Amino acid sequence: MSLVNGNEQIRGESHAQLLMRLMKELLRDEQEHSLMEMKQTIMQQTGEEYSHGTWAGAVRRLTETWNGCRAVRRGVYQYLPPAVLQETEDTAAQLKREAAAVLLRAQEQLTKLADRVNIVEAEESELKMALCLRETCQRLREETSRYEERGCHEEGDMG
Repeated sequence: MSLVNGNEQIRGESHAQLLMRLMKELLRDEQEHSLMEMKQTIMQQTGEEYSHGTWAGAVRRLTETWNGCRAVRRGVYQYLPPAVLQETEDTAAQLKREAAAVLLRAQEQLTKLADRVNIVEAEESELKMALCLRETCQRLREETSRYEERGCHEEGDMG
């Protein structure tokens, strides 16, 4: 085993593996950490500078292999235990299902309203309103169909 300025580097461990291990230690608090913050902390710990490629590879492998480690936005990472992550995903899926249901109800209500307007006897302003309502209904039908094709109602995935 060798030391990198006080940090034990396991024999045969690459720089990327060392970075992954040290990033895991930082992320175990389940808080969000920017890559810049992690770089600064790790470089202070090790006294070493690492190439951009080493950092990029370490971050990529970490998010691919450590279940629960994810990018919350560009350059910011967080670890959430699988149970917490699943609960978060379930909540998001439920919200998406509810949004799709609201779209369906709006479509139904707009369709009923558009059907009530008698286009033959309508004045110009009413005709414009009816056409607008029908166009809106058509767009809602198309959007709802796209969500249904993606399995939103069953899997909760609108995105």
